[in-house]
Amino acid sequence: MSANSGHRIVCVDDEPAICRALRRCLQRLGVEIVTYTDPNQCLEDLEALNPDIIISDLCMPQLSGIEFLVKSRQLAPGAARILLSAHAERDGLIQAINDAGIHRFIEKPWSDDELMFTVFHALRAEHDGSDIARKPGIPAAPGKRIDPRVQELIRLEQETPGISRVELDEDGYIDLSR
Repeated sequence: MSANSGHRIVCVDDEPAICRALRRCLQRLGVEIVTYTDPNQCLEDLEALNPDIIISDLCMPQLSGIEFLVKSRQLAPGAARILLSAHAERDGLIQAINDAGIHRFIEKPWSDDELMFTVFHALRAEHDGSDIARKPGIPAAPGKRIDPRVQELIRLEQETPGISRVELDEDGYIDLSR
């Protein structure tokens, strides 16, 4: 695939089931998804892949997500970086933001809508460099269409920013006070 034939997302998680779940979620955006369970192998291939977005788990046995994303920044400097973790701690997130230049942190288990919306925004910003809230739509890879549900989510979010986000309190109930 040439660099201008569509968007490419690289996902790295040591758990194959998580890689499959990321692929299943993100393929609805009509982008190419490349997954790795070994961050070191991904680093070897990364420059040739020329990804638009890199999504990485934080805790991996071979290499931490922060170390991986710091190294990936040298090999794919233009890629947006998204960090996933079920075990995030404040210091680790601050280090990731400062050292690895992450675009966004998403907690596991993630909401498919939140992940797709985050990826959409990162692709949109990369695509035209403009304020992503002003212009709807993103070109899909050739021969693929963006899922209509995702298009509707994007339309609603652009019409009423924040409508797609749900804040939960410490007990997991919807918090309407924010």
